[in-house]
Amino acid sequence: MRAAVFDACVLYPAPLRDFLLRLTKSGVVDGFWWSAILDECFRSVASNRPDLPAGVLEASRAAMETYFPSRLISGHEPLIEGMWLPDPNDRHVLAAAIHGEVSGIVTFNLKDFPANELARYNVVAMHPDEFVLAAIRRDAEGVIEVVEEQRPRCGGRRRRRSSCSTGWRSRGCARRWPRSARSSGEDRRGAEPSPRRGRLIVAHKGGAEGA
Repeated sequence: MRAAVFDACVLYPAPLRDFLLRLTKSGVVDGFWWSAILDECFRSVASNRPDLPAGVLEASRAAMETYFPSRLISGHEPLIEGMWLPDPNDRHVLAAAIHGEVSGIVTFNLKDFPANELARYNVVAMHPDEFVLAAIRRDAEGVIEVVEEQRPRCGGRRRRRSSCSTGWRSRGCARRWPRSARSSGEDRRGAEPSPRRGRLIVAHKGGAEGA
């Protein structure tokens, strides 16, 4: 699965959001969302991280909307009422996928998106680990490049790509990477990192910038 709507829960942890946006920017995956998903994500971060200045979160959201305008799905609201999911509040995510003709949903909450219900719409829900593993199988070099680009923001040093690629293959890291990546020095509280540690990645003509 290459194209997917990112549920709010996978956009909530700043390091994972950063990584998924980098994968999207590079073309390794096609990530999508809509305004209510961003509302839920940043509302939750603000609630759980009162230490973060409001301006940081506002800038992160604005960056996503400004630099990824084609990834914002809209016009699917009429579909929501006619759908069923265990949690009615999740129907908007499925509706966005259907209207946007996106075949997948990336979420930690797989139980809230039953496979038999999603199959009616030719949509599949996938855990982010599986989504990244699928990307590795499809384009390992592309994922490696994104990981190396993000390493400095997660407390690691950027290595030469040749040594990184060789190391991944010799240790079989392509099979284990998503789980191990969560212990690479990221903000373990799973929210927005402080401005000093790096912020949301955005795309523009000059390359990657913090937002």
